[in-house]
Amino acid sequence: EILFEHTADVVDRCPADFEKSGTTAVVCVVSSDLVTGGWLGDSRAVVGMRDERAPHLTTVIPLTEDHKPDPIRNPKEAQRVMDDGGRIDRLTIDQHGRPVGPYRVFLQDRWVPGLAVSRAFGDNIVRDSGVISKPDINSLPLGGDMGGNAKRVVILGTDGLWEWISNEDAMRVAWSMPSAHEAANALAEAAIKNWALYSRGKVCDDVTVAVVFV
Repeated sequence: EILFEHTADVVDRCPADFEKSGTTAVVCVVSSDLVTGGWLGDSRAVVGMRDERAPHLTTVIPLTEDHKPDPIRNPKEAQRVMDDGGRIDRLTIDQHGRPVGPYRVFLQDRWVPGLAVSRAFGDNIVRDSGVISKPDINSLPLGGDMGGNAKRVVILGTDGLWEWISNEDAMRVAWSMPSAHEAANALAEAAIKNWALYSRGKVCDDVTVAVVFV
């Protein structure tokens, strides 16, 4: 948590305008038998484990849980935002007049900023409306019972990676690569291609990827 507190302080002292601009983050400390991650927002870390004696038996475990202001999928986080003064709503209406699309954080009296995450660095306009920079932290043992036959992979990525690629698909790409560096490049390239395909080349979110082979 100290790392995140320091980063939030640096952002606050930066001369740039972060009133309606911010970022999410994920950080992991990885050893041979344990991975510990801290995160804000929808930057995500996923762990894959398999026994090389039976490579068809694989396990994919999310180390993080996206901080979304979604009262259905993440009711505790949504309630925390509302208790702290934020308003949660959706922007889009379908042909029947029903709200659709992701839940977003707004000020009580205005349709701004419409933030799709509930924790972030910056985004100061909703600092007093439930959007905080305090991380959640989680640890996961790395299958020590597999001994020397274990293969473990940790994938960290911003939401630009996860928008079109599932945890399982990302892990399949990583498994197929001979090195962590090549796995990260392959995942980034796949994400960028998907953004070009689904948005018809109009937009591409930030795609930052790190991979660790353990």
